[in-house]
Amino acid sequence: MNHFLIKCFSLLAAANAFQLPSSIPTRHSSLSKTASVGISTSSNSAFSATALHGKLWKRLEIEEDGPEDGTSWYLINCIAGVEKDLLNQIRYVCEQKNFPITDVEKFVVPTERHLRSHGDKKKVVDVKVRYPGYVFCKIRLIEDVYETLQELELARSWMGTVNKKGHKKLPPAPLPLNDDEVKKFKGLEEAQELFEDMFGNDYSGRSDTGADLLAQYEGYDVGQMVKILRGNFDGEDGTIRRLKGGQLMVRLFTYGQVFDEWFDP
Repeated sequence: MNHFLIKCFSLLAAANAFQLPSSIPTRHSSLSKTASVGISTSSNSAFSATALHGKLWKRLEIEEDGPEDGTSWYLINCIAGVEKDLLNQIRYVCEQKNFPITDVEKFVVPTERHLRSHGDKKKVVDVKVRYPGYVFCKIRLIEDVYETLQELELARSWMGTVNKKGHKKLPPAPLPLNDDEVKKFKGLEEAQELFEDMFGNDYSGRSDTGADLLAQYEGYDVGQMVKILRGNFDGEDGTIRRLKGGQLMVRLFTYGQVFDEWFDP
């Protein structure tokens, strides 16, 4: 009996000797700690990782636009798909700050409408952002305007020159678009203003019948038989399958093969 107790005691001592101390994190303990740290009580935790928190104007040594320079176009980058949300944030905070028109002129997310077929009968208006991930800002770059915009939760960075201070990389310093670049971007000036006057700032296209867009497809409809009159498929017969982006998708039957091609009306 005593021999059995001594053997059990020796096994227990050996087990205790190999037990990990509490101060050394195991794989599971480190995962649980990481998971607990990742939980945020903030209601905006989903966007907190993308915001440019902290005062950066002086750290980046940004040069202020003079009053004689007027306003210029700058770009703020955001996650693709939240451009309209960031635009609404920007317009709201600038209205609250009551910036003069000489410092803040306008903010734009260029948008366009496209009509497409959905099935044989239904037509759907698609609303698309022309340049995903960007909000265009026509402002005079000064410290108050810059700090107000860069602290927004949905703002990721300004498009510009990359700054490095020592071994730590800092966000880009804003750089305005030049005249040639502004001309390349569609919907920055009168075109987008006309669009918003017609459809509103919160336009989604859900209730839009697209009556004005249907005119480009006059005489054509899904399921209709057509004959190609020009191009590589001149003289071929086909069936209209889709209407989208001002073009017709036609299903062709050539030499025993079936394939779809896009054509202008």
